[in-house]
Amino acid sequence: MKKNLLLIAMSLTLSSTAFAFSEKSEWSEIRKNKRINIVQPKFAEAFGRTGLFNACVTDDEIKSINPVNVCLDLRDAQKGVNTEAGTYIEPVCKKSAIQDVVVSKTHTKVVCTKHVLPTETTSNECIEWGSITSTYPESYSLEIVRANKLETGNHLFNKTLALPTCE
Repeated sequence: MKKNLLLIAMSLTLSSTAFAFSEKSEWSEIRKNKRINIVQPKFAEAFGRTGLFNACVTDDEIKSINPVNVCLDLRDAQKGVNTEAGTYIEPVCKKSAIQDVVVSKTHTKVVCTKHVLPTETTSNECIEWGSITSTYPESYSLEIVRANKLETGNHLFNKTLALPTCE
């Protein structure tokens, strides 16, 4: 009985300290914990496995601090047979290289500027497209989540990451 109580007490202590982080915790400690995920913006993938933690800023650009593996030749490739949907196509990198990454802080993207109002027979379709220009910020509020089998995880807190200035 004492052995079971000791095991329960130890597991409760370990589980409570595993997530005893807050927005005041150091990034190095948060990043070490394998049971925590740091949600970063989609473009951060360009800077490699560690995302924005491998990035610095200049007046006009966000650059990788260390070179990363970059795909130079991405092609569609037929993959195995899915019994319900048949074969499927998936992009595969045919050629890559280790190099520095540079992303312009100012970027333009195409967005829907006018929608058709949904009715019983139509959805909220886009009928007019336009472009907007925006600038990536130099600091980000990153979501810290408890890792689980779901892609999003359980929200713990947000913490600000300010990108360093490139040397």
